[in-house]
Amino acid sequence: MRYIPLPMPVAVKASHSDLARLEYVGRGRGLRAMFKIPDDEDGGLLVVFDKIETFRVVDEMPLSTEAPAFPEGLVEEHVAYRVEDGVFRQNQSEAFRANSPDLHHYQFVTGWMCLDVLSYGPPEMSVERG
Repeated sequence: MRYIPLPMPVAVKASHSDLARLEYVGRGRGLRAMFKIPDDEDGGLLVVFDKIETFRVVDEMPLSTEAPAFPEGLVEEHVAYRVEDGVFRQNQSEAFRANSPDLHHYQFVTGWMCLDVLSYGPPEMSVERG
């Protein structure tokens, strides 16, 4: 398993962040997630996917049982990654994986939870105020 950090519009300390809101836009199969930005009461990190196939939200603790002891590419206190050869994608059915070769696995890790997303493209990230 290999983690590739995604560039972010603002530094977010992962251990102090959390998922504040999650919206699935069913018709277009989009997903919107808002993460808390520590020490910024008015701002949040908005993550938007245009088209996804599936996602999951898990507590951060069981996530550690899926990864090798020293996963490649993890950056201390970073939230957003693209994951290669990740367990979430591998656990999908063989037929699903064969029919969806263009899907990529994205993962967002905070001190409290993890959001895994299988998407056809990278997310757009921005800071939302208010």
